[in-house]
Amino acid sequence: MCWKSPGLGSSSGTVLSPISESSLRGIAIASTCTRAANTSVNTATSRATAQPNCKDRFRHDLCRDLQALDAHNVPPAPVHLSNSTDPLQPLEQEHHHTLFVLEKLVEHRHRFSSVTLLTKNPAVLMDDRYVQVLHRLGELPADHPRRSWFDAQRHPPLRLECSLAFHNDEHRRLLEPAAPSVESRMKALRLLRKEGFSVFLRIDPLFPRDPLGGGKTMADFDLPDVQSIHELAPPIFWCYYNQKGQS
Repeated sequence: MCWKSPGLGSSSGTVLSPISESSLRGIAIASTCTRAANTSVNTATSRATAQPNCKDRFRHDLCRDLQALDAHNVPPAPVHLSNSTDPLQPLEQEHHHTLFVLEKLVEHRHRFSSVTLLTKNPAVLMDDRYVQVLHRLGELPADHPRRSWFDAQRHPPLRLECSLAFHNDEHRRLLEPAAPSVESRMKALRLLRKEGFSVFLRIDPLFPRDPLGGGKTMADFDLPDVQSIHELAPPIFWCYYNQKGQS
C-alpha cells in the first residue's frame, strides 16, 4: 500500500505485427509507458537507505521505441500510464519524464488509440504544461486511423483516472500515509473536470468490509471499516453528478 513503487515490473503489450524481437520490446515499452516516471533502487543498497531515482537513458530509449513503431508501421493501440507504478510521483516534479512521454505521444498520436493516465496525484496535472498537452492528446487528428470509430461511439480518446480508496483522510493516513490527501485529489479532479477532460474516479484498491464471513466484522480484528457504503457515498455521488452525459 506504499505509494512509491521502487521496482520495475515486466512490461507487456499486444503484438500487432510479426516484427523483430527488439521492436517487440519497443512496442511493449511504448504501449504501456508505465515506466514513465518509474523509479529504481540499487540492489546493493540496503532497504533502509535506498532512495528512488529515475531510470537511466529513459528518454533515449522511449524515442527509440517510438521510432520502431513508425518503422514497422504498427497499427494504433491503447496506451496506459500506468497500472504498475504511479506516473506522477514526487520525482515527476523534478524530472518531468511523464510530461515528456505525453509530449511524445502527441507527436506519435497516430500510433495510439485511447490514452489513459491513472494516478493518485492528479494535482500535478493542474500545471498549465500538462493541461495543454492533455488537451492535444484528447483531440484526434482528422487523419487518425481510429478517428471515425471514436466519433461514432462518442468514446473519449483520453481518460484521466484517479484512484481514491477512501473518502476519510484519517483512513488514508493510516493505510496510504505517503499518498496525497483526499482533498487535494478531489480538488484536482474538480478543476480537471472544468477543463473539459473525461475524469474517472476509481475506488482502488479494494479492502475487506463489513459484514465479513463467519459473522465477523472489521472491529473484531481491531480494524476500521474503511470502505463502508457510508464512507464511500460522497465520492460515488460526485462521480454520478459529474459524469452525467459523458460516455
